[in-house]
Amino acid sequence: MKCPGIWNDSLVLVRSNFTTECSDNSTETVEKWTAEVIIRVASVMAVMVFTLIGNFLLIALLTYKKSRRRKRVNIFIINLAIGDLAVAFITMSTEIVFIAFNEWVLGPFLCKFAVYLQCVTLSSATFLLTGMSVDRYQVIVRPMQSLARRPKILTKVVCAWFFAFLFALPQLAIFVEEIHIKNGKPVKMCWSHGYTAPWQRKVYFSFLMTYVLIVPSIVMLYCYYKIAKVVWARASTHQHLHQSDTDERTRLKSPPRVSIRTSLVSASKQKVIKMTLTVIVGFLVCLTPYFIISFLRIYSDYKLKLDYALSIAEIIFMVHSALNPVLYGIFALRWEHIKRFHRRVKDRKSIQNEIDKQRAADKRRFYKLQFGIRIFKRRNLYRDTSFIIANHAVTKEKDLQKQEASHLIQHDLSTHDEQIVDNGCYRNSIDTCVFFHAQTNISNISDQETSL
Repeated sequence: MKCPGIWNDSLVLVRSNFTTECSDNSTETVEKWTAEVIIRVASVMAVMVFTLIGNFLLIALLTYKKSRRRKRVNIFIINLAIGDLAVAFITMSTEIVFIAFNEWVLGPFLCKFAVYLQCVTLSSATFLLTGMSVDRYQVIVRPMQSLARRPKILTKVVCAWFFAFLFALPQLAIFVEEIHIKNGKPVKMCWSHGYTAPWQRKVYFSFLMTYVLIVPSIVMLYCYYKIAKVVWARASTHQHLHQSDTDERTRLKSPPRVSIRTSLVSASKQKVIKMTLTVIVGFLVCLTPYFIISFLRIYSDYKLKLDYALSIAEIIFMVHSALNPVLYGIFALRWEHIKRFHRRVKDRKSIQNEIDKQRAADKRRFYKLQFGIRIFKRRNLYRDTSFIIANHAVTKEKDLQKQEASHLIQHDLSTHDEQIVDNGCYRNSIDTCVFFHAQTNISNISDQETSL
């Protein structure tokens, strides 16, 4: 018999709690790794992997791309990708840990702080989407009126993150770690027991749903509706003017003139409409099911369980972070940028391979140089000859060996008693290797040794 007390079955945003009575003497054993648990862990991990890959790739592409025309939108998209990465590292990771262990194992501090950061990441994504919609509205719908009064792009981004951290502060007081007796064993759970009355949970969730889902949806719908309307009107105006100009030229039998602006506006119109539909539909489809199910459970005092529906809604809720880089990558990037980025990465790999090969070759030549130095030292002990090598010789030039040796013999040696043992000529790959020849008279040395 499943006998939890008041405990959490979700780590996403607001923990969904339900109450049943349970006997502390229950000794029923429950298998942790059931098929349901495995499927849920695998689903969250798959969403997490796609979220990490998609958002890291999106940041890399937007950072590499140096187009000033899309700089304002790119700042929003990069911050949105950072927020989605935070969702993967914080929300999804803690969800996996909770599902796997079937209890809270991260301690009392993370019980408060991790849930707080979960709410921050959710709010930041919502506020950044809303801020980007307002910015596009100001640029396209009211370009002249709002040019002087429009705040800087960084101001909007900072405000989005600030309000995300501010509105999530109640989470620090709501969640606490407590020990619960489950199946006769003590289990640590992270509970939302910070409420002193049931109505407080309903009020707070209503407030959360309002500023995360309802208000941003209304603002985005309004902004994109106005944007689509203005772009459509401008496209129709240019098309009408182009048609009038064509009729006039046909009447006067003058050569036709191609209107590039009309085609650009038409393409822009289609792009804005597609972006409007994808952004709004993606946002509403991913977030609405979770909030509706949680709303029904809380306002029914958890008489409606809806456990399976809640699990599916949580997965869809997290899919939004993996879906964002796809949606915004389609509209913020072009295929040429992706191919250019791929070419650059490929060129860097080939250059790095060439550098590695060159370093390996230089290392082998350095081993040869060490061998030559050992021979040089051994010959120096016999007092045959000596050389001072300026810099470290890297390559051995056999073609210059005889020329250098013959030049030294003609310039320095005057008697046939002096002998030079050929030690080889080394030469630096950048600077010319400098050799100093110190001549030694073997006969004089032998006389000195005899006298000694």
